[in-house]
Parts: sequence; structure tokens; C-alpha cells
Amino acid sequence: MAAGIGTLAVSEGCKQRIRELLKTTLAGKEDTERALLKTLNELGDGKEEFDKEGSQYAEECRGIIDRIERNSRDIKKIKDGLRSLDNSTFTGICNKCERPIPEEELLGNPNSNPPIPASPTRKLCSSCQAEINNR
Repeated sequence: MAAGIGTLAVSEGCKQRIRELLKTTLAGKEDTERALLKTLNELGDGKEEFDKEGSQYAEECRGIIDRIERNSRDIKKIKDGLRSLDNSTFTGICNKCERPIPEEELLGNPNSNPPIPASPTRKLCSSCQAEINNR
């Protein structure tokens, strides 16, 4: 077993910054979900059109439903991440190489293309992730 397994490899300051980033992201995702649900509800007046295959209304509703489902999955991941920070199950150790994941990777890089969010649910360091992606 590598050093650091079962112990916190991430500083409390880093954990706090991740927690703040996640809470901000969560608030935005929850606002988005409310707006999408409101839009879908407003479209509900044309329900009879939903069953007509290929109708613009049906396509629009399905698109909104898909966005709501993706957003809900993101919200669940964020809440799981916050829970792992709160109950100290997050260690910041790579599951593959068992080395600590650098704090800058955990804090994310919003300026990268595509942006990399903060992630207390991250299980692999960038080297191990790249190795898997290149297979």
C-alpha cells in the first residue's frame, strides 16, 4: 500500500476552495434546473403535440428533458463530492498509481479548453487518466 492511502493527501485549504467552487457550481446548476423545469412546464400547454412524432414541439420538449437529466446527474455528482469532503472520505489519492493527485488538478482549470471543474470525486491523476484515454 502506497504512503498516503487512508490519510488526507489534500490540504484543508484546498478542500475549502473545492467546497466553495462546488457550492457555487451547485447553485448555478440548481438555477438552471429550475429554469428548464419552468420552460418545460410552460410548454406543457401543448401536450397534445408531444405525441406527434417529428413535431417541433416534441423535439423541443425532448431536448429540454435531456438537458434536465444531464443537469440532474451533474447535481448528484456535485452533492456526492460535497458529501465526500464533509465526511472526510475524500483523500485525493489516485486509484491507479496510488500517488496524491496534485491540488491544482483537484481545483480544476476553468481556463483550459474544455474547462476542467474542481472535482473531489476525481479518482485518477492526469497521467493515469491520459494513459487510459490513449489506449
